Amino acid sequence: MFGAKEEEEKKEEGEEENEEQEEDEAGAGSKVTSMKAGEYVLHVLVETGKNVDLEGEDTVDPMVKISFMGRSKETTAKNDIGRISQVEWDEHIFIEPGE
Repeated sequence: MFGAKEEEEKKEEGEEENEEQEEDEAGAGSKVTSMKAGEYVLHVLVETGKNVDLEGEDTVDPMVKISFMGRSKETTAKNDIGRISQVEWDEHIFIEPGE
């Protein structure tokens, strides 16, 4: 008799917690869409590139171009990369979105 009532109360408490969590998550999503330019920055760490395709060439000068919200930046070009398994950049790219 008492066990069923306690289980029902616990179930109701769990449902209330789930509703609060869903409201918090929904609120966070709406905050992201209302952010203004300059309030955030995209940070990309370019570490390595693998399986560089040379297409008949002996060497290439690979670089990585990153575009984000109307802005773009590039890593430095690595000179004379031959047929190796990977290219090391270890560069941090920071992009502030444009208006």
